[in-house]
Amino acid sequence: MDFRIIKESEWDRLKPIFDSYGDPLPDPSMATAAIADDGNLAGMWMLRNVLHAGPLWVREDLRGTGVWRGLHAEIEKLIPNEPGTGYYTFSGSDKVEAIHKKLGFKELPMKVWERRF
Repeated sequence: MDFRIIKESEWDRLKPIFDSYGDPLPDPSMATAAIADDGNLAGMWMLRNVLHAGPLWVREDLRGTGVWRGLHAEIEKLIPNEPGTGYYTFSGSDKVEAIHKKLGFKELPMKVWERRF
């Protein structure tokens, strides 16, 4: 078994994996992957350059006034609206979670794990 970082020239080897989940293959300029290769692709673990929006903060006297809508509109201008693009955000309260739902964020069925150095 050969473990290594995939070469950009072989990036399309990952496409069937993403297709099987109904997800677009990330652009190799925004990701890379460790692969296990035994002559065929035996496994992969992708490392992505992912956008994360947060934290969301509004001055206390303006909370509940919709300031978050204007902030969101400005953030959205920074992200190309193309297949495979997007960003993540995390909620730490019911109020922020309600905002995310109103903005059309999709709650993901997973836990977030962090490894800091």
